Amino acid sequence: MLLDDETVMRYLRDHTDFFQRHPELVSELELPHESGSAVSLVERQVALLRDRNIELRKRLGTLLQAAEENDALFTKTRALTLALLDAGSLDDLDTALRAQFLEGFGADFVSCYFSGNDALRGCGCLHLRPSPEDFPLLQMTASKSLYCGSLRAEEMAAIFGAEAGSPGSAVLIHFETPARSEGAPLSGLLAIGSLQPERFTPEMGTLFVSHIGEVLGRTLQRVLGQRASA
Repeated sequence: MLLDDETVMRYLRDHTDFFQRHPELVSELELPHESGSAVSLVERQVALLRDRNIELRKRLGTLLQAAEENDALFTKTRALTLALLDAGSLDDLDTALRAQFLEGFGADFVSCYFSGNDALRGCGCLHLRPSPEDFPLLQMTASKSLYCGSLRAEEMAAIFGAEAGSPGSAVLIHFETPARSEGAPLSGLLAIGSLQPERFTPEMGTLFVSHIGEVLGRTLQRVLGQRASA
């Protein structure tokens, strides 16, 4: 009976202990190598296991690096969140944003635009605008309420001021808060900027920055509500 390849393969799959029962065949079988020479089945298996081990170690290294980066980002985000929660005034809020973003996160610029009436005033990196339509670069957050990527020199200057008049990158977070007892609904735009065009990219994760926008919005709403009732 003439055996074809499919029959042999089926037999070996159904009898996985075949080479255990006939160990002498393992050293006799030879497989072609990329170099052109022949190697035994055992040597080939060892090589494959070695390559697979190297690949698994690379994947593990990538996962560990991502875990370390996320842990560091969580620590910074936690510090920022606590600083915002402790803020009792616009001065406190301005100090917290500058300290946490410029020092903690290593950003070059930070600006926050918010809407309100004429009785309110901005402070430092907090800028009052009559309505959300007056926020700079608001169109960039129209679809997802968030933008991460490069900005032209004129765009950097528009949102961070003349000192940022060179190409760079930024994270723009448009946030809105619901009506609450301590303040009316609030719309705002948080901008975190860098002079490095590749610092913020569309591929970066947005979970932490979205969380920051939500916390900042509610903190700003609380502070403004307390200020209006004073």
